[in-house]
Amino acid sequence: MQQALLRHDYRAGALVCALKGDTPHGNQAIQIFTPDGPLALLPLPDPHGRALIWSVPQARAAALAEIDENLLAYELIKRRRASRCSCARNGARRAAPRLGAGRTLCR
Repeated sequence: MQQALLRHDYRAGALVCALKGDTPHGNQAIQIFTPDGPLALLPLPDPHGRALIWSVPQARAAALAEIDENLLAYELIKRRRASRCSCARNGARRAAPRLGAGRTLCR
């Protein structure tokens, strides 16, 4: 029996980067559902480090990857007002295409 393979381009992307916070993450992951798409903050081995994976449309991911660090921090704080954690970029950030089913292509 042959199955048909359906493909659909969701035009989804993701912003991926490492962040350094003022307070330890306590090995807790955070997921925030934004109008653009889900934003996940995942703990890294450094007690103050988190990985940011923000699923957004491709064009928005590309724009967020290029903006000033302070503007990115503002965008994150806007989406996480309840948090007392201020985050600063720790390393490179990039836009990555989403492959669907939660998989992201990372280079």
